[in-house]
Amino acid sequence: MSWKGLPYWLKGGIIGSCIYLVLLLLSYVVVILTGNAWMGIGISKIISSITLPVDYILILFPFYLPSYITSLVGYFLYGAIFGLIYGKIKSKK
Repeated sequence: MSWKGLPYWLKGGIIGSCIYLVLLLLSYVVVILTGNAWMGIGISKIISSITLPVDYILILFPFYLPSYITSLVGYFLYGAIFGLIYGKIKSKK
């Protein structure tokens, strides 16, 4: 299945996940270039705080997930929701 054949919610989820991975990579690059680990920690906390509601939902599961995994899931869900809304609006036209 090609990119054009994927449903909009899946495209949105993939794009949301890619945005998260780029932001995470950016925070690591900031740490490497500045040598200031606190700045990188601050950036990664800001990135993770965007997905705070998803973290509370994932607490209900009986196993522990690291914060970068829950943030990735959160960005995927946000992207999927935006893709679903976009697909619904586009299909009405």
